[in-house]
Amino acid sequence: PLCMAQLKTTIDTTQMRIGEELLWSLELEADPADIVMFPEGAKFGGFEVIRNYPIDTLKSESGARTMRLRKRYGLTSFDSGTYVLPPQRVLLGDQKFESDSLNVVVYSVVVDTTKQKLFDIKTSVAVPLEKTSLWLWILASCFADFGLLGITMVEKKKITAE
Repeated sequence: PLCMAQLKTTIDTTQMRIGEELLWSLELEADPADIVMFPEGAKFGGFEVIRNYPIDTLKSESGARTMRLRKRYGLTSFDSGTYVLPPQRVLLGDQKFESDSLNVVVYSVVVDTTKQKLFDIKTSVAVPLEKTSLWLWILASCFADFGLLGITMVEKKKITAE
């Protein structure tokens, strides 16, 4: 295992709008034989994971027999405010590394309803049931009934055979 390994934490921006993707990267140099485990989850702090990119294997900058592994996450937030992307643990063999905590400001999107034309809510409209779809439901119901009857008969034969 590497003694001097360091975990590099980066984000592509510190300010974003609601719903935009924030690209968060964790990068670690490791020996090809080492087992590396990056954090998993659907949420990190106030951010939701919208894309979980595969781990990239990059050429080592030191030229040694190591490789750089980069794990990227696409994160977003649907509420405005200042959020902290909390430290996450990355395992390299039996070594534990923690990512940096990062602050991100999420801005709301301004919508000016005075300049945009608004429409009244439309009334509901009844949609007639087509005859062909009714026949399809009847046919599907018959197939289901025959299938259940067949399964029941097979199960009864198994029970009586035992």
